[in-house]
Amino acid sequence: MEDCGYGVRLLTSFDAVTDHPVEVDYFAMSLCTSGTASVTVNLDKYSIKPSDMLFFAPNDFVHIEAATVDFAMKQIYVTSVDLIREAATHILSFIKDVDSSRTFFIRERESYSKGERIMADFCTIYDFLSLVLANENSTSKYEQGVCIFRCLLLALRDKISARYRQGITESVSSALGYFNRFVILLSEHCKEHHEVSYYAGELHVTAQYLGRICRKYDGRGAKEIITDTLILQMKSTIKNTEKSLKEISYEYNFPNFSFMSRFFRRYVGITPSEFRARYREGAQG
Repeated sequence: MEDCGYGVRLLTSFDAVTDHPVEVDYFAMSLCTSGTASVTVNLDKYSIKPSDMLFFAPNDFVHIEAATVDFAMKQIYVTSVDLIREAATHILSFIKDVDSSRTFFIRERESYSKGERIMADFCTIYDFLSLVLANENSTSKYEQGVCIFRCLLLALRDKISARYRQGITESVSSALGYFNRFVILLSEHCKEHHEVSYYAGELHVTAQYLGRICRKYDGRGAKEIITDTLILQMKSTIKNTEKSLKEISYEYNFPNFSFMSRFFRRYVGITPSEFRARYREGAQG
């Protein structure tokens, strides 16, 4: 990651495909330039082809499961919250009622194709940022980054505004708005809160209504989404950290390790201890 708070990279089938989801801690715009790939973001699966774009946000679990040998994806990523905040000043305030611009990343998660025009525009910005980052004598990489990302966010604002004008995007008080906010709350509080009643209370709706809108927009009930998200995050913590399982049970707000172990086994089929052991055996092999 770059010290200036952003960077660019080219992902190929050789280095992009992994055997497990990876939790990201940055915002990213990714454009497929060749080949195809099967990508899972959190629990949603997508088939990516040239000119398709994907947006990632912090705390997303991204898994590029398979890709053709000619697969290539250019990615522009931002690790600095301050850079995003500075670049977004006075730009995204018109959607302040939608909690945050993260909603856009969540609901626009599906890949979308804009043809040759979007590829040309994205690649131009990608190439320019590559030159900025490669200039060892530059003392204004951060400032240049702010300017470039401000342009990207202006384009983002225009896209969202167009959706509002066309009546495609529903308001925050609509069912889709509630679902967006539920997803945001879940990404922020999944470890501490496992019950539908908590999220329904935060949204000031009934648990039954939250369940209905979840099934409408996701196909799963609210409880199932919470459980799937919780299991996904637990798997990542068990595999990718050295924390003891007792520490993890505390982190995920279970009464004790035994309770967490029973919960995990119910949905995964094996205990957390067995899951960690199998993962480490596979990694060593």
